[in-house]
Amino acid sequence: MEVGNKIFELRKKNNLSQEQLAEKMEITRQTISKWELGETSPDLKQAKELTKIFNVSLDELANNDIRNIVITKLNNTEKVVKKTTRTIKVLVITIYLLILFSSIFIALHFIIKKDFTSKYQTEFTCIIDNEEHYINVDLEDGKYYLTYNDSGNGGIMKHPAGDTLVDVYETLKTFKKFVINMGGTCK
Repeated sequence: MEVGNKIFELRKKNNLSQEQLAEKMEITRQTISKWELGETSPDLKQAKELTKIFNVSLDELANNDIRNIVITKLNNTEKVVKKTTRTIKVLVITIYLLILFSSIFIALHFIIKKDFTSKYQTEFTCIIDNEEHYINVDLEDGKYYLTYNDSGNGGIMKHPAGDTLVDVYETLKTFKKFVINMGGTCK
């Protein structure tokens, strides 16, 4: 709504004629008429005077619906806060789950290492040229080793098997292939 229409609306609401409003403002009735027709607009001093007469703010006189602007900004701020809060919650839950699963993985890793080395320590036996060779999986300083007796050379050999159970499995597969290529067997 234009300023002229707003002046007309406020003048009627306050039961004032153009003459009465012009008298209060010490201007001519024709000036009020020109404002209401949109031919001219009040200057800042006159606009301030109108706000006093009609008991409205300059924003209301200029028909700047500041409430809608404020409400829109508040709604947008609430949306941003909700989205940020949701993102933070997801991030915190993700970090918590990562810590939880990492702790479980570390605990299982040590349990598996302990169980693996104790369970399989003496279960591998290979026969080459009718001689038995016993293979143990040992854990030292967080690393796996295969130790086996080398009866042909009269001693015990120690071979690194890696840092993980997958490494141990691959090393055992390689060792078994070697034994088989030499005409032996493993159980």
